[in-house]
Amino acid sequence: MSEMIPIVSSTIKAIGYREETESIKSQLTVIFAGGARYIYDGVPPELWDRFKDAESVGRFFAREIKPAFRGVKQ
Repeated sequence: MSEMIPIVSSTIKAIGYREETESIKSQLTVIFAGGARYIYDGVPPELWDRFKDAESVGRFFAREIKPAFRGVKQ
């Protein structure tokens, strides 16, 4: 599992990323404010960099990640 980064946001509590290896796709982990944890496969590293550095991670997630990647609840 990836190391989680705490986030100051009304919608997202923490985010983490695991880079792609030979055996797995890259994985973005998002823990929402309510405690639900979702995994998003195949998120490219450059999108992760933009996400973690975004002024508003909640807004970035809603615009860039949610419409493009299917999340699986853990």
